[in-house]
Amino acid sequence: MNDDTIELSASAGDTGAVPPPERARACPSCGAFNVTHREMCRRCGVDLETGHRLPWPEPDPDPAAAAAALIDRPHPRRWLLAVVAVLVGAGLLLLGLYLAEVGPFADGPSVPDAEFAAARYADEPSSLLLTDVATMTTRPPDGDRTFIAAHMVDDTPETAWRSDGLQDGVDPDVPLEIVDLILAEPAWVDHLLIRNGDQFDLEAYEREGRARQVRATFDGGRSYLLHLLDEGRGQQIVELPEPALTTMVRLEVLDVFPGSDSDGIGISDLELRGWPALEGDVVLARERADALPADAPRPVMP
Repeated sequence: MNDDTIELSASAGDTGAVPPPERARACPSCGAFNVTHREMCRRCGVDLETGHRLPWPEPDPDPAAAAAALIDRPHPRRWLLAVVAVLVGAGLLLLGLYLAEVGPFADGPSVPDAEFAAARYADEPSSLLLTDVATMTTRPPDGDRTFIAAHMVDDTPETAWRSDGLQDGVDPDVPLEIVDLILAEPAWVDHLLIRNGDQFDLEAYEREGRARQVRATFDGGRSYLLHLLDEGRGQQIVELPEPALTTMVRLEVLDVFPGSDSDGIGISDLELRGWPALEGDVVLARERADALPADAPRPVMP
């Protein structure tokens, strides 16, 4: 009898079969007899000492099939890589445009510099002719008095322009009021004269607000902050540090002396003084006006 026969006959140890030889031992799991030198049951494969089945590794897949499955397997992050690639490409394109200063990063036409030649303008400054005056608002007539914008440039203190309330609180980027003075021809503006408030009489002066702080802007972007007085009826003079070549002047009211019975302001007279531009300065002024950026002051619609 060989070991395999013993082992085979040992499978029914609990049925009254003849006991196996001494060198056979029963499996603690299925009861089959195994020769003493075996470590695992020949029938069920458990460890003959512990009765536990040993973990067996899964057979390696076919290498070619595994490679094909890896290629065909969906990659959920491929779309993310594509998006990142597109964004990086767009960023590099914008960086190239920025460095080359083309496309959306191209600078607008530069505004030519203008330097006042005092030797060419030896005469005393004179009153400059205006063709238009525009404001954001105008007060409706009151009895027989009207308050149109033209009244502030008619050289008559008894007439006045009044605003129809101030724009305070509507938009923090919008001045309280805007007054645009359009010159009949390019000129070098040297100083500004103003009769602040409605100077029809003392009662009108006190009732209406007066401009307190004004930003004056000229072609080329040059601007000055003007601090006006509130000393009763009369004329004030604001002299510029140097003449400004321009085709218009924008006055933006930033602060006011409040009136006793009005939330607006009044101006009785405005006058620009300087020198009409000569020869080449006229061409230069036109070039400067044409080269103004899109956000530069433009005349407001009356």
